[in-house]
Amino acid sequence: MTIDVIIDSSILRSYKSGNPYSQKLIHSCIDEEINIGISSLSLINIWKNEGFDRKSEIGFTSLLDFLTVQDLSTRDAMEIGTYIRSYNQTAITISNRDIEILHTIVLSISSKCDVVTENPLHYTDLGYEYHVIDIQSYLNKAI
Repeated sequence: MTIDVIIDSSILRSYKSGNPYSQKLIHSCIDEEINIGISSLSLINIWKNEGFDRKSEIGFTSLLDFLTVQDLSTRDAMEIGTYIRSYNQTAITISNRDIEILHTIVLSISSKCDVVTENPLHYTDLGYEYHVIDIQSYLNKAI
């Protein structure tokens, strides 16, 4: 299956909080108008939140039937590890969120598709060639 866009955890968080743009994007996926991929690391960042309760788990688990979860491949792990190692030499701390962003970028490059996010500024100056678009701009362009 071809992935049209890769989303990160910010889209699922904003979907849960009722953001109409995120809801429109996810509903387009449910209606099979678009194929959305998401990193398995994004799911970890959703599931690990303290506010993630049983109701959230049921809701998000049902969404997974419509999203394509992209696992961390050996190649992805090596590439991300190499990137992090280069930053560790500069005393910059890499967070779990940063690792999710790196995996999302690597997936978008390998899938040849855009990253759609609520926070495009988190994706700047990472040394990769990719395209990030905020959700409003994406919906205005594509749907």
